[in-house]
Amino acid sequence: MRKIVVVIATLVLVLGACKENVSSPVENNAEFSISISEADFVTLKSAPLGVEDYIPTCDESLSLDYAKVTFDTGKGDETVTIPIFKVAGKYVTQPVKIDMETAESIQVTISEFLVYNMGDDGEIDEDLSLDTSDDVLVKATPHGVFGGSNNSAYFQFINPNNGLRTITLSKFTKEEIVIDVLCYDELVYDNFGFVWFNINAITVRSQCWFGDICVADKTLFEGSVYEQQQNGLQYDMPAIMKIDVLRFIGNGLGNYGPDMNWEFLYSYNNMGTFGNGGENGEGDCMTIAWPDNDNMDELFRFDLYVYLPDINKQFDYRFQNSYSFYNNEAPNPGDDGVVDFVIGSCFSEPFIIIIPPDNDGCTLTQGYWKNHTGDGPGNQTNAWQGATQPDDPFNATQTYLEVLETSAAGGNPYYILAHQYIAALLNVENGPVDLNNWPDVKEAFDNAAELFDNDGIDDIVPEQTFTEQQKSDMVNWSSVLDLFNNGILGPGHCD
Repeated sequence: MRKIVVVIATLVLVLGACKENVSSPVENNAEFSISISEADFVTLKSAPLGVEDYIPTCDESLSLDYAKVTFDTGKGDETVTIPIFKVAGKYVTQPVKIDMETAESIQVTISEFLVYNMGDDGEIDEDLSLDTSDDVLVKATPHGVFGGSNNSAYFQFINPNNGLRTITLSKFTKEEIVIDVLCYDELVYDNFGFVWFNINAITVRSQCWFGDICVADKTLFEGSVYEQQQNGLQYDMPAIMKIDVLRFIGNGLGNYGPDMNWEFLYSYNNMGTFGNGGENGEGDCMTIAWPDNDNMDELFRFDLYVYLPDINKQFDYRFQNSYSFYNNEAPNPGDDGVVDFVIGSCFSEPFIIIIPPDNDGCTLTQGYWKNHTGDGPGNQTNAWQGATQPDDPFNATQTYLEVLETSAAGGNPYYILAHQYIAALLNVENGPVDLNNWPDVKEAFDNAAELFDNDGIDDIVPEQTFTEQQKSDMVNWSSVLDLFNNGILGPGHCD
């Protein structure tokens, strides 16, 4: 299920901006407050398959009660404890004053920001001191700096531009600073001043992968690291693999190029003995992780490589397959919680990648299907070999081909969606492609199919006026199907 993105207006620190009484700073003071962009923090889910010591877990039932902020303005570290209250549907901290003395500006270095639950007592004293005996740390930002060499293990999961840094605070300036937070033990809060703060809540997702290689000729692997496995060379050996994690950054609807639309995030491999996936593929499955922003839909891709020889017995990580998915809809790990794959068949067949579910088929764009009907100038052979044919009626007045040939100029949502839906339908029929392997695509496809079913009940027509909700839904479904047809989301584009 795709996440629903809620846009919240930016808060500006002015008198009367909220119901909470905020005193105007005197001439030599500046103030900062922290505004949490989501009323509910989405905390880290339990990490599967023995990685409890790798990704910490938060209790989602714990409320956000108060924060501790440590900062330095050149006089040494100062820590303040500030209550969190709710304003206009958002959690906001009480403002904190910084003494500017006679300076027009000052540098503020933030070294820690911690969000706590007050525990069972639920009490804050009048002087803002707290009984912390049973309090629980909820979320904060991992230690690290952009380009740093000693960053914490979890700094990789946040945007480095939203990490720890020193900022300049001027009198009476108002800024909005975005920070990323995770569940973690040693945390640092970054990027604040005379300001309201927004916090991006990020859930670190994880999966475990394990592969087998079926070898017909063991001599191909002689002298390789596979010989160093505990049982040496076998006809069935654990795979040494690498998985690259990428995030889709887009380049406009229908404007795609090889890898130009993807941001490289991390690379994981299980070669050696560094504790991720055992020793040279043996033992534990290999854990991979990716940062899923709780407040927006994001498209990720896993590129799988396996360490294999060529005909000259030269070993390298060789590409096997790609898997694209939204948010946490990663490849189905099955009942055992591990994504398994097998290369080869332990007989004489060449190396073949077999990863359940079987992701056969490939996709083509609406332009291809429009120009491959076997009829008309410039058309090549008829590629419509499934149940749907170009001359079949799509609506009361147009065939499938006529709909594809009708421009969506002016932003008509009917044709924007119909073009991508028809292309997706033909990809499913002619691929064949099983949409059950990509839940987001299936959801968009099924919604479009229901919209265009022409069953005489609530039928839609191209010329009707659509509500804003209908327009939004149709364009969103079209965007998902466009990614599918272009090979970004799904089994990939046909070569």
